[in-house]
Amino acid sequence: MRITACLGYAALLFLGACARPAPELRFGLSPWPGNAPFIQAGDDGRLGAGVRVVELASETATLQAFRNRTLEAAILTLDEVLLLAAEGLPLRVAALTDFSAGAGRIMARPAIGSLKALRGRRVAVESAAVGSFMLAHALREAGLASADVELVALLPHEQAREYAAGRIDAAVGHEPYSSRLEQLGARGIYDTGRADGDILRVLVLHEGAVPPGRLTALAGALFAAQAGFAPLDAGAAARAAKRYGLSAAEFARAWEGLRPLGERENRDYFADDAARLRTLLAHIRDEMLAAGLIDRPPLNLAFGLPR
Repeated sequence: MRITACLGYAALLFLGACARPAPELRFGLSPWPGNAPFIQAGDDGRLGAGVRVVELASETATLQAFRNRTLEAAILTLDEVLLLAAEGLPLRVAALTDFSAGAGRIMARPAIGSLKALRGRRVAVESAAVGSFMLAHALREAGLASADVELVALLPHEQAREYAAGRIDAAVGHEPYSSRLEQLGARGIYDTGRADGDILRVLVLHEGAVPPGRLTALAGALFAAQAGFAPLDAGAAARAAKRYGLSAAEFARAWEGLRPLGERENRDYFADDAARLRTLLAHIRDEMLAAGLIDRPPLNLAFGLPR
């Protein structure tokens, strides 16, 4: 009788263990306009059970949290992924989410009418994130180098305060921060529509941190969330604008400055062992090496959804 009871208790314990929910998947996002569909989907529980969206204040904060493994997955730019891979982290680029096609901007004082006029000026930039890559791209276009400007390391949410105080002349960033600078009189002198498609955001994770089935489900949920913004309706724009501290019109303008990448585009980039993506990566890697943003080629990168 006692043996039967013990066996029954053991069976219950086994079944209880089998029924345990999957570990929490922490998914990090910065306040980039293209992340709005994913934030809303997380709020509504549409990213799947156990997925926790972690909103961070900047690209730098997202990058650091991912580097420290307090996130299993994140949306980062491809240059940021290469930065981490050059540090030796084993990573997987699982999906592509959007190209910045104008939403990233360099804002400057009205007297600075061009990129060339940045020479000798104080330029605010996120020194360890995509802003550095974007600035290097813009300066190269103008025939300048980073040594030709005075770099001021600032997070995007700090830029408006420093601009108003007269401590910076220009700032590298994106919405919602660019509109705040514009309200202070700054003017755009460069945007990522001129960046040849190099500012690409992707779903990246630590290799092996997320089971294949769960990763496939997350990618599918992200594509579905994004499809809900195509075309952008008034309700989605108003909800996102409130989250970002913008007017609906300002958010709509920011959304126009990016190009979402859905399932069809992803199939194209990941086809033939990610040949198209690898070509783009090689180009960005060479730019980063030339600009001194990395000092060795990236290692340990895998591509696509594992089979």
